[in-house]
Amino acid sequence: MPVEFPTYQAGGPPHPLLAAFIISTRDFLAELVQSSRYPNGRPLFYEQLIPELRAAWNEAYPMFDTVAKETLRINDRAIYEHGLHGAQLRLKFSVIRFLHARYLNIPGVGQLRRLIEAIDTLLKSILGAAGVGEGIKEIKEYIEHSLTD
Repeated sequence: MPVEFPTYQAGGPPHPLLAAFIISTRDFLAELVQSSRYPNGRPLFYEQLIPELRAAWNEAYPMFDTVAKETLRINDRAIYEHGLHGAQLRLKFSVIRFLHARYLNIPGVGQLRRLIEAIDTLLKSILGAAGVGEGIKEIKEYIEHSLTD
């Protein structure tokens, strides 16, 4: 079953949704690493990189829970300064959900890279606001670097 990225409803505190986004990102990356295939069955990663990629992923996986918990402590000023509220957050989640659905329907490296870039943009904002989690950003980037052409 494909991962579902959160939806933001105005008026509620964004913190739980930011934590949910971190977990959704983890689950999405886990799907990629575990299957190592696009939805259409094509190889996702360079074959020779898969063993190291899976080993690194197994180390990084638990860090996502730690970072998700830290997002619950982000102060209101950091939420505001990083655009993690209101219409800005709604747009960010909407773009990610749209690109994810598009990737599932039209699988390919271009669609996947665009989705990963959108995830990365929001992830950087969350990690910057929380002041933690550089390791999960880097493992996401190396998963992207391991994609086939």
